[in-house]
Amino acid sequence: MANIEVDGPNKTIKVDSGNLTLDIPGDIILDADGANVTFKDGGTSVLDLSNSSTDAVLTVSTQDKDLIIKGDDGGAAITAATFDMSDAGTLILNHDLVVADAGKVGSASATDAMTISSGGIVTFKDDILIKDAGTIGSASDADAIAIASNGVVTFSQAPVFPDGSIAVADLDIDGATDIGAAIVDADLFVIDDGAGGTNRKTTASRLKTYIGGGITEFDQWRVSTAFSGDAEPVASNWERPDTGNFEYIGTGMSQSSGIFTFPSTGKYWIQFAASFYYEGTSNYNHIYIRTTNDNSSYTNVAQGTTSTSDNARAGQAHITYLFDVTNTTTHKAQFYVTLEDNSTTVNADTNFNVVYASFIRIGDT
Repeated sequence: MANIEVDGPNKTIKVDSGNLTLDIPGDIILDADGANVTFKDGGTSVLDLSNSSTDAVLTVSTQDKDLIIKGDDGGAAITAATFDMSDAGTLILNHDLVVADAGKVGSASATDAMTISSGGIVTFKDDILIKDAGTIGSASDADAIAIASNGVVTFSQAPVFPDGSIAVADLDIDGATDIGAAIVDADLFVIDDGAGGTNRKTTASRLKTYIGGGITEFDQWRVSTAFSGDAEPVASNWERPDTGNFEYIGTGMSQSSGIFTFPSTGKYWIQFAASFYYEGTSNYNHIYIRTTNDNSSYTNVAQGTTSTSDNARAGQAHITYLFDVTNTTTHKAQFYVTLEDNSTTVNADTNFNVVYASFIRIGDT
């Protein structure tokens, strides 16, 4: 049988073996005027509960030892939370952190730095800052999002959004926009067609066609003098207009003996038009756009037909063709005019520019 010894002079109660149980019908009240209740193991302090101006202070007494809160979840022992004292008291939660509706999260100096509404919307008072080489992720993938010291963000997996898209109210990129470095014409942009689609690439210079309005990737040629007779192909007298508020495609199209060479690969919208004056019997006249993929054999890809009438500027034809240029050496274009009556004149009135070919680059291949 265990003995209990009350040591009055030393103010201690000693038990020579086993446990000591206090079974009291009422409450157990610890009233320590010294403001501390200390828990020890073999004389070593483990935990201290103290009073600081009636604030309750819970102190882990041993250096670098943690404060751990455990419990039972449906019969399974769990560690609900750990305060890591060797890491300045970092709180590690085993599961969710739930904040009440309209609750706030913040530092002592900015308690409303982050506000959570009843609908789950999180509002930040200011910027979100992550230390150099910081990471964001779940417990199973702590570096799902890694942020390098130079600001580069790396995703361990492709980002997935609830509705499968990113909504952007306004995307305004101009000369004052900083995207890490100044945008130059050679900068490449990749546009995602979506699931099952094929990504498209374009450059900053191509985007200028669509951003800011108007087509800037444009080139136009005209026949500077009239010609008559069965003039196919249209091989001479091509020139660029001296005026026009547009930029030539790349360094510009090149032309030799009526054969047009493209300065770069891409999709080109080609237009060709001609007007005819009647000088003989009524007849039909034809214009063609012809292309080659091997730099030798030309094929008609677009045709226009018109009939002229007596001394009237009514005989006009206009045709278009979308040419996918994948090889600038072998892919070329040419224009034909077939006149059924050799006395008909193809007009080249510089005031109207009615005999012309134009090229608009509308994208990459």
